Amino acid sequence: MNKLIFTHDCNIGIEIIDSQHQLLFAIANKLFSIQYPQEQNDKVLFLLEHLLNNMTIHFRTEEQILLKYDFPAYTKHKQEHAEILLQIQKALQCSDCMSKLLQNLDVLLNKWIKDHILTEDKAFSNWAKSTGLIKKK
Repeated sequence: MNKLIFTHDCNIGIEIIDSQHQLLFAIANKLFSIQYPQEQNDKVLFLLEHLLNNMTIHFRTEEQILLKYDFPAYTKHKQEHAEILLQIQKALQCSDCMSKLLQNLDVLLNKWIKDHILTEDKAFSNWAKSTGLIKKK
């Protein structure tokens, strides 16, 4: 599994969002570090539930911030959150073993980072900085 690395590029400049992203990376990495998932079903399921709960909380927090700042692409951003959660649910339903499930999640979470955090979340961050709503660092 690929280790998710929280780089400087992943920071968007809003402390709560950056902290939540870091927590999601840490949970995912703990999940991906399980060497024998078939033999540790309870641990895998616990970490999956923890990851999904924290993703849901994170998406809700992020959406509230986007609404607060009246972000023009709010609806699209919210739809992408729903799509990410749907893709994870599909992976959970379609994976016939723990190893396959973790491989599917590995692909999804890496895609989420590249496509969502580094593109969509950054778009909000750049917009908010350009309008003076959040401070440039």
